[in-house]
Formats: sequence, structure tokens, C-alpha cells
Amino acid sequence: MNRDLYHPLIIGAIVISVTMAFLFKVNLLVVLIISALTGTLYIEFKGGLTKYLFYLSVSLLIATLSIIRIDMEKKQEFAPLNNFTFDEIRIEKDSIKTIRGYFSNGNVITVSNNQTIVNSNISTELNSETPLYQGEIVNVQNSGKKPKEDKKSKFSSPLFYKRKQLLSIIEKETPSPLLYALLTGNKNSLDIANIELFKKSGTPHILALSGFHVGVITLMIIMVARIFFTGNKIYSIATAILIFYLILVGLTPSLFRSVIMFIIGFIFKLRKKRVGVLFILIISFYVVILIDPKEFYSLSFQLSYLALIGILVIGSEIFYLLKRASIPGILGSSVSASIGAVIATSFIVFPTFEVLYPIGIIASLVITPLITLFMWLGIVTAFVKPLGWMTNYWENLIYYLMEHFSKYPYIIKTTENYIIITFITIIIPVILLILKIYRSVNARRFNLKFKL
Repeated sequence: MNRDLYHPLIIGAIVISVTMAFLFKVNLLVVLIISALTGTLYIEFKGGLTKYLFYLSVSLLIATLSIIRIDMEKKQEFAPLNNFTFDEIRIEKDSIKTIRGYFSNGNVITVSNNQTIVNSNISTELNSETPLYQGEIVNVQNSGKKPKEDKKSKFSSPLFYKRKQLLSIIEKETPSPLLYALLTGNKNSLDIANIELFKKSGTPHILALSGFHVGVITLMIIMVARIFFTGNKIYSIATAILIFYLILVGLTPSLFRSVIMFIIGFIFKLRKKRVGVLFILIISFYVVILIDPKEFYSLSFQLSYLALIGILVIGSEIFYLLKRASIPGILGSSVSASIGAVIATSFIVFPTFEVLYPIGIIASLVITPLITLFMWLGIVTAFVKPLGWMTNYWENLIYYLMEHFSKYPYIIKTTENYIIITFITIIIPVILLILKIYRSVNARRFNLKFKL
């Protein structure tokens, strides 16, 4: 559907995905043998389709090393004795606000007899009455299920402590809890009812930091930087600010992917080479898998890549059909992107959350532009306090619309619904592919007749 789809790197990324998807079924020795054979074939033939064999061998090697790394980390896990209870736990990610309090995960550092756990990868769930921040070390009770209310909790690094202080300052200076959640990804200041509105209106992805948020912030940085700088200096400044922003809000998979893509795109720009977004997306996939292969199995990682692939591949074909139907370009691109993302992610979202909100396709078209303007306006009002009333008005408008969209029916997972959704998810890309092939064949016939 896209010319970049035929690039060897794309094929290689598919090989990595398939290999890692069958982590517990693939024999590592077989993978190594296949890698060696494909590498030998590349050296032997050197040309034609052998570049594909080279990328396949490299991809298999990356997948193999990633799987070995995951297996080695699993073997390093320390299993406490039954009469031991966890004593100190280091928070892995910022907490999430739930009905029962604040929820997070953490790595066990010590057990009740103060014996230090070496090379431990044991994770445990935590619930707290106060927010928890990445890098924070808390004392726990009840086998590590709930942290004690200890105001003297320490941090594993001064950097994490400074990060918490800076986030606290930003939260105080931000005129709206919604704006703070959109800028930092931290939803602890939002009411549970408002978080549920995002879910029921089919737009929870708006609250999760992603390429959308990076795009909104980057565009504002570039607009301001152009007042004082020109050329590549603008993008250099934007890159530096994005890296700082990534460290500040946390290395979430979707945000990390977006920043990596921006940096890769900037590198190609410096080299004066034009490449497609899909090509940059696949390179970022390789980078993330090499840095932290365990992310491949996280839900946020899978949804992040599938959503963008759906927008670029499926959405581009839907946009072509809408364009032929005389749908305006701006509306057509928004609709096609929303449908493409939903189709690509539904076969993971539906089984996982067991509910699907079709109204999200329409709600995203209305809410996303409002959120963009709200973020820009909110950043301005953070410095110009008298304009705060505009931010409050815009926030109330967004919540009013989401409450309206949340009243539409949704689909609950049943055997019949699951079969229907799966069928639709598979059949639409197949139909679009057939149409693409049909157009390509007709184009070649036209060119042939023209030449004759």
C-alpha cells in the first residue's frame, strides 16, 4: 500500500516481530542456524534479492539477541523465602490514580531481614494513599502490597528527586489538571470521573503521551524558535528540548518512539535525504528493541506502533477512497487516520479491555483539534495568568463534548462480537490491498498504451 512497505527493513521488522511473538516456541539454535545460512547466501550471491536476505539475517540476529537477553534477565530473578516479606521497593513508573488510591509497580530492593537482593528483577504491585514517583524508594508492609505513609521516603538518584520537584512546580503553575495531564502524562490530579469520560467517549489515547503530544509541543517550539534562529538551529533546539522533556515526563514507549522518530528525521534532514514516515517508524522500532527488548511485550508499545502503522498504511488507502468521493482533504485525512488506527489496534484492544467504543472514531475528530488548541492556550496562560479564564472555558467545553459522546452505545466482548470484530479487522485491509493492486495494474496498462 505504501512504497516503503517493500523496503528490506520493513521485512526485517516483521521477522523480528514474528520471532519475538513466538518467544517460548522458537528454538534459539534454529534461529542462529537460519541467520548464519542467510548471511552466507548474501555473501555468496551479492546482488539482486540478496539484500533482503542480508536484512533478514540481521533481523533474526537482533531478535535472537533480544530473546537471549530477556531469558538471561529472567534467570537472574531472586525468589525470597516464604517467611520473608518485602521491605523496600523502588518505583518503576509514576503512579496511576485509581478508585482505591494510587497504583504503581516497583522492583524489590530488600526483604524484611534487611538482606539485600542482588540482580533482582522481581516486580510487585503497590497501592498508596499518596502519589508515587519513578525512582522513589518506599518502605512497605503486608508483603509489599501497600507502602507506609513515610514522609522521609528517599530516591534512588538525585535526578529522580529533582524530577519530582520540577513536576510538582509545573503542577502548581499549570492552570488546569487536564492541561497538566496532557503535558506530563501524569493523571493523578484528574478526577476518576473525568478519566472515565475519556474511556467511554473512546478517546483514552489522548491522555497517553504519544506522537500527538510531541507534535503539538514540537510545533510550538519551532514557531517560537523561528523568531530568534534560522535553519538547522531551530531543529537542534527542538531536539534538545524534546530530550529534556522525555527525561522529565518519563520514558513511556509511545513517547520514546515519537522522540526517537523526530531525532531520526532530523538526522536525515541534515543529510538532505527525504524518507517516508513509515521508514523512520521502522528504524525507531529497531532502536527501541535493541535498547529494551522487553518493551516489545508491553501493551503500550504494541498499541503505539500498531496505531501509527494503521494510520500510515490503512489510513492512506482510506484517504484515497475518500478523496475520490470528493471528501475535503482536511476532513478526509482526519477520518482516514482515525479509522486506520482503530482497525490496526482493535484486535488487541478488544480482547484486552473486552469493550470497544466505536464512537471514538467520530469523537477523536472533534476532540483532537480542541485538545491541540487547549494545550497551546494553556501553555500561554501559564505565563499570562489573566488569560486563565479562557483555559477554564475551553476545558469545560471539552468535558461537555466528551460527556455527550460517552452516552453512545459500546460493544461488549462476546463470542459473536469477537468473531465479527475480528472478521472486520482482517477483511478491510484485504479489500484495500486488492484495490491497491487493481489500481497498480491499471496504471501499468495505461502507461503501456501511452508508450505504444
